[in-house]
Amino acid sequence: MAVEAANIKLDIMSRFKDVNIAVVGDYYLDEFIHGYADKFSPEAPVARVVIDEKRHNPGCAGNTACNITALGGKAYAVGIIGQDSNGQILKMLLKEAGVNTDALLEEPSRLTGTYSRLLVAGKHSIKQQVVRFDVENKEAVPAELQKRLLKKLDALMPRIQAIIVADYDEAQGTCLVTKSLLKSIAAIAKKHSKLLVGYSRENIADFKGFSLLIPNDHEAGAATRIKVTSNKSAERAAAKLMKMTHADKVIITRAEQGMTLLEKNRAAHIPSFAREVVEVSGAGDTATSAITLALSLGSTLSDSAILGSLAAAVSIAKQGTATASPQEIRGFAGKLFREPAQPENGGNDKSKIRTPDELSAIVADLKKSGRRVVFANGCFDPLHVGHINLLLKAKEIGGVLIVAINSDYSVKVNKGYNRPFLNQEKRAELLSALEAVDYVTIFPELTPIKLLSRLKPDILVKGDNYTPDEVVGKEIVEKNGGKIAILPVLKSIPSEAALESVATIYRRHEAGPDEQ
Repeated sequence: MAVEAANIKLDIMSRFKDVNIAVVGDYYLDEFIHGYADKFSPEAPVARVVIDEKRHNPGCAGNTACNITALGGKAYAVGIIGQDSNGQILKMLLKEAGVNTDALLEEPSRLTGTYSRLLVAGKHSIKQQVVRFDVENKEAVPAELQKRLLKKLDALMPRIQAIIVADYDEAQGTCLVTKSLLKSIAAIAKKHSKLLVGYSRENIADFKGFSLLIPNDHEAGAATRIKVTSNKSAERAAAKLMKMTHADKVIITRAEQGMTLLEKNRAAHIPSFAREVVEVSGAGDTATSAITLALSLGSTLSDSAILGSLAAAVSIAKQGTATASPQEIRGFAGKLFREPAQPENGGNDKSKIRTPDELSAIVADLKKSGRRVVFANGCFDPLHVGHINLLLKAKEIGGVLIVAINSDYSVKVNKGYNRPFLNQEKRAELLSALEAVDYVTIFPELTPIKLLSRLKPDILVKGDNYTPDEVVGKEIVEKNGGKIAILPVLKSIPSEAALESVATIYRRHEAGPDEQ
């Protein structure tokens, strides 16, 4: 079903500076070794690679911590690194990014986990990764060391709003996060009433009692044994994972398919906003950081996920393990979404197309005179025979028929960045041309909830492809004495693919021969 949330407000990012988050997990160093192969080695039948550059970034939990600071929040690193050269590089990079490292323990018996990637170019070929070298520990973290770490975490509770647990165990139990550690962290979060967010490459089913779990589709599928290939299968996997772990909320990230959200048995889907993909590594860290920051400030799950999706779209357009800043997200969103605008009425009181403010006054007068107000809403992108048939039936109920349409921004968020097929002005004009329709308005939010609260219609109309409980705004309408009317819809109406083809032809016609 469609996302139920208010129009996303990027202004929330200006308040990220007030949020402090502890990031518990595996702190790795990402190393990128760049070179070129010019000839074979004289020692063996292998290529000789000349190293011309080395780059380092904090990886795994370190990347999550850096994403928090890049977004304007304050991050506290809680983990274990070795007393080695890679550990010193990692700690220096974290400090340079503004991450507090007071709870990052340096242990002589441990190695600093490191992913070293060798990227090689030939004389006539582009640079590509040819091998990855990993530095990892051979033994599990001693219980005494975990206790020291938990004591550090507990001491941070008075100053933080949330905890993120980042588990990157690929070494079969030799990394930091264990079942016993997770249980202790959950107890600390519960004791201090802190938001607790977790993600894991292989062990997400062990994260019991968390506020929010954010696995990707592969991780969720492995944990639940449900192959995530569609919205429905993603919803089933999220529901099963929620039942297995007793999590309050679940978000499954699905790459180009966006995200699936589940909260209180209500599912929603957020599209991917990615326009250019250069490097996907670390995109989940970026999304998790933005989502946790927004949730810490009271944002809804869907609004937080939209912000996370926008942040991830910014980060994957960069090379290497990257972050996203509020300025970059605003710039990206500004290009992606055209600012919602209401059509001009030209002072004509007889115009059917009205702003929500104008319509609110009109409805108040209608109700004073005892008129019934019937309300229908949708994207109507593009308007087709199924829509028209439904509106004709709505008019037959009797009363003044108001049709509210999603703005271009709202359609884009709900349907994907390549929508709408027709802009909001065209959609409003087409609907206003129907004799059955008395008024048309455009709402910028993702759902009509705010508009329904203002207008308080007597009847809210939906097609029978919905059940009454699935109708967004049902509670608001009924609370104000209104009713839900489920009307039959025409079957075999054009599919999305067919509609897109028609809309493409329409757009070409509108552009004219010189612009095609």
